[in-house]
Amino acid sequence: MLNMAGNPCHKDPEYHMRIVAHLRDIVYVDYRLVDPDKVQAAREQYQEDLFEILEEEKKQAEDEKKAEEQQHWHDTLSEANLSGVDTLLKVMLDEDPEQGKLHHLSFWLEIIDEIQHEFKGMSKDFIDGTLNANKAKYAEKGRFVDALRSSRQKSDGDSIALVGKFDLKKKKLMRQLEDLREDETIKKLRELQDLNTELNDDLLELGLRQMEADDQIISDFERRYGDLVNAFVEAAQNGFFAKVRDLENAFHTRAVTMATDELEHFAAGQLEDVTDEAQIFLGDKDIVFASLNASHDAHLGIIDGLEDQIVTKERKTYNTLVAEARAESHARDRKRITEIATVTARNNKEIVELIQSEQEGWNR
Repeated sequence: MLNMAGNPCHKDPEYHMRIVAHLRDIVYVDYRLVDPDKVQAAREQYQEDLFEILEEEKKQAEDEKKAEEQQHWHDTLSEANLSGVDTLLKVMLDEDPEQGKLHHLSFWLEIIDEIQHEFKGMSKDFIDGTLNANKAKYAEKGRFVDALRSSRQKSDGDSIALVGKFDLKKKKLMRQLEDLREDETIKKLRELQDLNTELNDDLLELGLRQMEADDQIISDFERRYGDLVNAFVEAAQNGFFAKVRDLENAFHTRAVTMATDELEHFAAGQLEDVTDEAQIFLGDKDIVFASLNASHDAHLGIIDGLEDQIVTKERKTYNTLVAEARAESHARDRKRITEIATVTARNNKEIVELIQSEQEGWNR
């Protein structure tokens, strides 16, 4: 429902038709039910405006979908430690300080197109291969978590059973105390005290075995996951980045050869449609080759930088993952030891108080 009373738009004789044309689900305007026939007539009257709005909404929806897909792709690459791989060549060209001058070479854009085509296939193969190989990483993490959980659940169950067994013996003795002589009561309480000591030792033994089991599980994970990390680093360094360097070296060699030919043709006056800026650039052979070499060095530097970034992050992530697993295990061990000491100390305190109470009864 929409009430336009008091609104300056209310003075426009077409305001009602414009409202019912553009607001698709409007039912009441100015407290009056909208006539479906008027709605149809209004939409026909403003069909061009409505079409433009529809097209704009469609384009906005498409842009939003594209942005979501791009963000999803970006997140996928980031999670796989592949950020920058698909855009490496673009960065090499965009951050190349010599590009402005080298565009004066007539062949430059042509060989740029060729290297872009080759790089696209090269990067796609590496990305697809890594994303597929990462399935093994996810599976290895899952096996590690499951193995640790299963081992700990068994140990926790055994510990609970030991404590439960002791509690049952303690409750049974408590029920018998009234029927025992004083000397028998003290004897039974001493036996219960010994059982509490055994409980402490047994729980500590279980904890020690679990510590060893944790260490073995983490070590196995460290070895297997480390093999996957090393495989990724190998594929990155000796696979993808080595190929990109070969591609860049071949590109540079070809560019130098083609520049040499172009300079000879320029010197012989055989080049046509050469701009004034191009004539200045081609007029100094040393500047041309210095620009090509500087461009090549810049490209190699960017390749080296991304390679170092990816390899360093991969190894750091792996080391952090293993270190966090060991830190969590050690923290759990310390907590378990504290819990054992608390439980058995409480048991012993209760027993000692009962013994003292019985001894005081004797004295009276």
